[in-house]
Amino acid sequence: MNVVKPWGSFKVLTKNEKTTVKIISLKAGHRTSLQFHKHRTEKWFVLTGKGIAELGTKHNMSVGDELVIPKTKPHRLEAMTDLTILEISYGEFDELDIVRLDDDYCRTN
Repeated sequence: MNVVKPWGSFKVLTKNEKTTVKIISLKAGHRTSLQFHKHRTEKWFVLTGKGIAELGTKHNMSVGDELVIPKTKPHRLEAMTDLTILEISYGEFDELDIVRLDDDYCRTN
């Protein structure tokens, strides 16, 4: 929800929900695993840089863009430039809830 005020605006990212919030930094030319989660949905907000989000199809991402990743949906993020995103996870959060399908660093399940 975007709320306009006389001094500008604010955007409500979560409201009365159980969430985990992370800031993720990716170096230019690197990418995350192609992965999915069984117990959480994620929402990404690009804070700095440019990248490509893979979520079935590829989405160019730049500052201000957002994307919702439903649980069980394979996804990956690639940094075209140094990239910082705000990630909000909805549902039961556990770093072990990552099923890696492909990984540049040999960390597949």
